[in-house]
Amino acid sequence: ALIYVIGPLARAGVIAIFAFAFLRTWNEFMFAMILTKGPERAPISVGLASFFTSYNVHWNAIMATTGLSIIPLMIIFIFLQRYIISGITGGAVK
Repeated sequence: ALIYVIGPLARAGVIAIFAFAFLRTWNEFMFAMILTKGPERAPISVGLASFFTSYNVHWNAIMATTGLSIIPLMIIFIFLQRYIISGITGGAVK
């Protein structure tokens, strides 16, 4: 009975927490810069930093890579938008 009562009530909050945790780890930059040994294991955010050099900034490559890097976030947000909104507003309505 606990699963049937608590499960549906907690589902929106758990999915919202998952989405926020995913977005936070996706944007983690310094952690990846310190712990990755080479460019083949580095995330996209570290790859974006390599386009900034001392003398030149490759804006075309930066914009193209940024556009491609937000595609997974947009897909996840589209599918989880209902749960994110209900998780945020669930605690506000009493």
